[in-house]
Amino acid sequence: MSVIGLDGFFLLKMSSYYLVGEWFTGFIILVYLFFPLLRRGVINAPIITGVSLLILHILMIEFYPNSFWIPIRCNPIMRLSEFAFGMFFMNYLCKRSDSKWIYIIAIGTLILCLNYKPPIHSQTFALISGASLFLSLVYLMKNLHFPHLVEKIIKQCSLWSFLAFLLHHRIIFFLSDRVSPINFSLLEVLVYFITVVLLSFIGASLLDFPTKWLKKKLELLLFPS
Repeated sequence: MSVIGLDGFFLLKMSSYYLVGEWFTGFIILVYLFFPLLRRGVINAPIITGVSLLILHILMIEFYPNSFWIPIRCNPIMRLSEFAFGMFFMNYLCKRSDSKWIYIIAIGTLILCLNYKPPIHSQTFALISGASLFLSLVYLMKNLHFPHLVEKIIKQCSLWSFLAFLLHHRIIFFLSDRVSPINFSLLEVLVYFITVVLLSFIGASLLDFPTKWLKKKLELLLFPS
């Protein structure tokens, strides 16, 4: 399971060596199994697809079956709405010339979420606040002009971001054996967070070359020309 990246996800049910990333890595792989069907729905029947996902979201919250052996937040079916949101964004919101009002509504929703948590399920709140945060950041990035060096750093970090994601839990485990963040002050939490992020990206930069080399070798092995 480590080879296919599912060891962390199935650790929720059974013992495994758990060498790669975390449960979210396997979760992403499983969610992508739904991609062909969702893509067709988003492109050919966006309204029906959106309404169907909304109904599925509500039904999963109201009648989450005991037969599922994983927490609701870890269930790929439960998170299809978030997955589809990105597809709707790329297919429709990105291309709209009048999207300014959508971003303004998103910023207003984000401010509301930061100051008030309505009596709704945590997964619904996470979907609303997460989508609002994403759209707010998109609007911010579209309207801010960074120096060339900053843009270069951001682009490079973006290339390393998935490797950093795979490493960050290992780094947290390593640091937690040496310091206990439970009683940290706000400033100490911030320093701890920055340290984890920096170490994750340093590790990602060191793994970038061997990862690309291994990827190239696997491609030649699996898809010989």
